[in-house]
Amino acid sequence: RIIPMRISLQDVVELSSRSVGGFSHRLELVPHYLFSYQVPLYVGEGKIGGREGNMAINALTKDVQSWDQVPETVANLDQGHKRLEPILEEEDASALVRSTVEKEHTYERDMVRENGQVTMTERVTVHPRMDLGSVRSLGIYYVPIWCVEGTKGVMVLNASTGKVLSEDYFRDIS
Repeated sequence: RIIPMRISLQDVVELSSRSVGGFSHRLELVPHYLFSYQVPLYVGEGKIGGREGNMAINALTKDVQSWDQVPETVANLDQGHKRLEPILEEEDASALVRSTVEKEHTYERDMVRENGQVTMTERVTVHPRMDLGSVRSLGIYYVPIWCVEGTKGVMVLNASTGKVLSEDYFRDIS
């Protein structure tokens, strides 16, 4: 499953020539494990709601990202590319998702209670119950990434979103 490209070689050549003086443009498909999750939220023993979403783990860098939706995919790309192999196991990725969901959805909030003439404010911790929730693997998705080498530096772009992920310029040591 490959996420379609929105930024072509021509776009990358034009963009990188202005910034890093790009002369080498390489397209790599970076594997990401995608998971959907649903967890109930609790304060103490009382359920107060729930959260659901999608998380993707870069299978090379272990970077965890929240994805708004499951992306559309294509079977192959017209552009020449190199498909990278995951170095992270799916079980480890699943454990990363679980700990990230737990961290992201645990927070403190003030609860106000009226008791006759007395108003009480209590600080409580809201936390997901991972044991009652579910984390489901949706498989591996390949994100197309442009790697550009130039005379002034290197640049990395997400070819499906057009976002510049990094730009590193060489220092002038003359």
